[in-house]
Amino acid sequence: MTIATFFHLSLMLLLSLNARGLRREEKVNAVIFQSHFDILCLQETKWGISQEKEMSHKWKGKMFSSTSSTQAGGVAIFMREGLFNNCHLIHKDQQGKFIIIDFFYNNISCRLINIHAPNIDTHRKRFFIGLRQWIVTNCIIIGDFNITLTKSDISNNCTFSEDYSRNTLFDITQNSLVDIWRFFHPGKKQFTRKQNWLSNIYILMDQPQEPK
Repeated sequence: MTIATFFHLSLMLLLSLNARGLRREEKVNAVIFQSHFDILCLQETKWGISQEKEMSHKWKGKMFSSTSSTQAGGVAIFMREGLFNNCHLIHKDQQGKFIIIDFFYNNISCRLINIHAPNIDTHRKRFFIGLRQWIVTNCIIIGDFNITLTKSDISNNCTFSEDYSRNTLFDITQNSLVDIWRFFHPGKKQFTRKQNWLSNIYILMDQPQEPK
């Protein structure tokens, strides 16, 4: 990816939200229909098949989702109408933990992976290893990673604990993907983690390369 392509893709307004359940009508309206975004990635929708169909019918743009039989998880992607072309599903799991789509944005081919990583570190490590096969050129990974990558990503009151999955995530992203917020704010003691609905959100995009 060239520097020009990287900055071009970074101009997209992507939002990611761990909704912790998205069933009440007022919450659905606030999160989906009243938010400003080009692409919205949700985790823990906790939808059943009927709710998934209802959302797909109401939304005017493209929508993709993965639900689980237990309705305990669920991830979804909402894309604003008229901005993207050739949007199609590549893969989704049966537990509602990740979903992968390909699309074109201003004639640039892109891949978007929306994830909700497991809470247990050993399970999370296997989850990250499984993502490696899906990473391609112009790839964006976004969602709830359930991990902090560096000490700069946590507040001074939090402990930077050991985690089996952290090195695995570094391994699959090293030299190919970059935390876009950290790219624009190197060394800044601030982090992409918020309380309430938003938690441990990282946007990982292809590492920009200078054109040859």
